[in-house]
Amino acid sequence: MWDAQYAVKSSINHETHKILPKPLRMCAFVPVNIPIAFGLICLPATRFNIFFFNFVNQSYNALMNYANGSGTDDSTKFILMSYSLALVSSIGTGMYLKRLFSKKQNMGLIKEGILRVLPSSIAGFLNAFFMRSDYMTKGITLKDEKGNVLGLSKKCGTKAVVESAVTRMFLPTPLLLNHFLIKYISTLKFSRKLHIFLELLFCGIALGVGLPFSIAIFKQYSDISIHSVEEEIRKNAENLGSKHIIYNKGL
Repeated sequence: MWDAQYAVKSSINHETHKILPKPLRMCAFVPVNIPIAFGLICLPATRFNIFFFNFVNQSYNALMNYANGSGTDDSTKFILMSYSLALVSSIGTGMYLKRLFSKKQNMGLIKEGILRVLPSSIAGFLNAFFMRSDYMTKGITLKDEKGNVLGLSKKCGTKAVVESAVTRMFLPTPLLLNHFLIKYISTLKFSRKLHIFLELLFCGIALGVGLPFSIAIFKQYSDISIHSVEEEIRKNAENLGSKHIIYNKGL
């Protein structure tokens, strides 16, 4: 199983400094999401299944987005508010898209696959956006190549939120191919137990491919120009003789 606890290393590699990420908590993503993906992709798209599996999925995603953030401390009130917004917006989007597409009869295989995956993609984007929205209001910590804290930047915080949200949007896309494979094997004369086993296997493979692919789209640690940050941070960097400004967007 792919374990991201220490697999992600800093992309910033200087002779005098090496940034080590905090222990990451994404190693459980694939096994936890196999039954969730099975419910979303393989089971009938009833209202109960859509609501239940999206609720479980987005609750887990909210915890994952929080645990793999950049390490800022948030109040319990803010966490609960962000979780509620993430849950309502993501489930609401999934239910709306389901109702919108369900009115169309005789959808093709591609359209049906998009109906299955698109709500999860949009929900993943909204979940990450709300769970890390404090980066935009409070800012994200910037450091130099020596590890000196330069301050909080809302500009980098906004950039980090958007990048994180985009990775969550692409994470479920391999399940689209998974949908086509499941449709194909449903035409074969296999036993019901073998069908279920193959469906779970394909879900695990799709998630195992989608996770490292999506989080690799943007670097966890980014080196930003000293002229692209707030004036106060720029002055702090100049006073310390810093040549590089680095921020951790989280995973």
